[in-house]
Amino acid sequence: MDTKRQQIQDILDHPENLKYAYQPIFDLSDGSIYGYEALMRPEPFSPMDIVEYCLSEDRLDEIETITVIYGGLHFLESHLEGRLFLNSFPAASVSREKMMEVRDVMKGRVRERMVFEMLEYTELDAYAWGRKLEEFARSRLDYLIAIDDYGTDDFEDSERMAMFHPDIVKVDRSLIENIHVDRTNQEKVKRILEYTQSNGIMALAEGVETKEEYDYIRSIPFRLVQGYYTGRPQIYNGF
Repeated sequence: MDTKRQQIQDILDHPENLKYAYQPIFDLSDGSIYGYEALMRPEPFSPMDIVEYCLSEDRLDEIETITVIYGGLHFLESHLEGRLFLNSFPAASVSREKMMEVRDVMKGRVRERMVFEMLEYTELDAYAWGRKLEEFARSRLDYLIAIDDYGTDDFEDSERMAMFHPDIVKVDRSLIENIHVDRTNQEKVKRILEYTQSNGIMALAEGVETKEEYDYIRSIPFRLVQGYYTGRPQIYNGF
């Protein structure tokens, strides 16, 4: 095993040492913090280094479990408010044993505050999603589902909507960048907002980085906003 792979293996063997940064998500209806997204910081590697290793070793379930347990634990220990957004893979599930561990670690403190954010990194897997739903139900979690990177592929968007029935869609950064002057993206986002509003889904503007983008986002019916302009990811309490 090469040095990089061995180092990544060591990280996975000691997940208690993993750091997580938390990026705030704001509610535009009243300016309050709606929640935080947990972002793994597996120094000195990138999150994608970890994901690619787990995919090559058929260990995606393991990184999913680590994220749920330690992303949640550090969130609680950092005394953050609002909901906890946890990245989740469409092709990964969490075992019954591990979900019981999650319940024990959390002690019910985030049972009604969790948002599972379905990523695009892996193919959709109906079986894995079904197993995950079963374990969520057994753990009596009152959770929400979000879809990441929405709006870039109509077919894929429709497929993910049909499978996950999300409560929140995070509109992709590529549609938000320079939206205050990009007429094409303004029309795309307008159609997305009409669809989400008519279906009772909250829309989140992802990757807002400038005042101009933020001001435009506020002028149209987005409910939530996330990005460097409103708040950068931060590691709390030395984790």
